[in-house]
Amino acid sequence: MSESNASATRITPGNALRPEDIALEVRTGLAKPTEDVAEYALRLGDDALILAQRLGHWISRGPELEEDVALGNIALDQLGHARSFLTYAGG
Repeated sequence: MSESNASATRITPGNALRPEDIALEVRTGLAKPTEDVAEYALRLGDDALILAQRLGHWISRGPELEEDVALGNIALDQLGHARSFLTYAGG
């Protein structure tokens, strides 16, 4: 893909923008988002943070222990995604 056709989100089948990619770019100092990309990352990070908080609220309300544990794990994943996106947006 040429630079003129490059997508900020790389949304094509099997080529999505993952939080791990963003974290790697931030750690290596390669990441300097444009204003639009930073705003998009901020929105994604905010959504992930709110979802993590809401899932955390449901941890003690699940009908089965396995569901409580699953909700906790999903909430932690979302919290990690929020951290990556918000770090990238602030970079």
